[in-house]
Amino acid sequence: MIVTIISEYANTNSGAGNVIQNIAAELIKQSMPVYLVTNDQLPYNPSGVKVYQFPYVRFEKIKNPLLKVKVLLSYFVYIFKIMINEGSDIILTHGIYVLYLAKIVGVIFKIPVLATLHSYAYSCDLGNRIYKNRFCDNIDEWKCSRCSGALVNVRRMVSRRIFATLASGIITLNNLEYSFFRKIVPNKTYLLSNGIDLNIFYPRVVEKLPNSIIFVGGFRTVKRLDILIDAFVKVLRTIPDLRLSVVGDLNPVADSYLKVNLTDYVSRIKKKIEKNNIADKIDFIGEVPKAKMPELYSKHSIFVSCSFTEVNPLAFLESLACGVPVIGFINPLNMDIVVSNPERLHEDIINNINIPLDQKIYDKIRKRYSMSTILKQYIHLFRSIIYRNSPGNFEDR
Repeated sequence: MIVTIISEYANTNSGAGNVIQNIAAELIKQSMPVYLVTNDQLPYNPSGVKVYQFPYVRFEKIKNPLLKVKVLLSYFVYIFKIMINEGSDIILTHGIYVLYLAKIVGVIFKIPVLATLHSYAYSCDLGNRIYKNRFCDNIDEWKCSRCSGALVNVRRMVSRRIFATLASGIITLNNLEYSFFRKIVPNKTYLLSNGIDLNIFYPRVVEKLPNSIIFVGGFRTVKRLDILIDAFVKVLRTIPDLRLSVVGDLNPVADSYLKVNLTDYVSRIKKKIEKNNIADKIDFIGEVPKAKMPELYSKHSIFVSCSFTEVNPLAFLESLACGVPVIGFINPLNMDIVVSNPERLHEDIINNINIPLDQKIYDKIRKRYSMSTILKQYIHLFRSIIYRNSPGNFEDR
């Protein structure tokens, strides 16, 4: 069985890119033929998968309609030529535009095309997923007009149905996504979690940093470091030796999703740090190779996420697998993590920073979220769809 992955995301700076690399790496371990076609920037390729890299372009950033059509046609021809040379039994896609291109190729070569979604309402603006100061978990599409307006909402509803109809199957990542798309395409919606390599992510014997927080996401606006800095200042009044490690891209490209000026956003954070005289208490570590992350997680007391946009975050799984408790604003994994909000984050940090991870949570991660376990479900789904069998529903997580 030859697996083709076509993704707008392959760079491990993003969660989606990490997932793609994890799947590819595990397929390679299973000696399964796999190759990746991407239009993402790929400075390094940790999985070692064979890569075909289309000249980098983010389709949503092409404003000229004629130019967008030209680029998409070029990408289609690029994929078509690769498929002729490499062959394929099934295509796994991630990205709106690549699904459409892959579907045309799939029809020509008579092979199925799967779509992976990292947002249950993929066409909803990220900035609109916070409603009344909490993550919007609405799965009634008609109510989405409260965020975007009735006409825009109808367009998105039509777009989702076209997308879901074209795909041979929709892979969702949590129960909310699953419930959402089951209403649209009940016979081809599947629930598959992200997974991590438990041979890499496990508790390391290291010298602990007392009263320490680890944050993963750098200056990417969707990760909302600004919220954590505000809480950090408040916690310092109670825990004066508190430390914060910021891991992730410190020079991200402009983040169009939240329609925030990245330069201004980073400047505001730096001014907050300077104003409160806390620079000596924060370590901006930057990007860290996956192999070194377990040691970094293990050093810290607690992992804090301030993002409202996570749907199945690898960082949550990685931290818990390394024995480090998690505080987050949403809980897509339905685990006993501390679910907070901006107003009480400082209190939740104070109350939980020295509480060790519950053994039951750790055991659940080891049992259910190994990438090798998740890949068995992927392979089962691939084969079932290729041979037109019904794979049934996987266990809800």
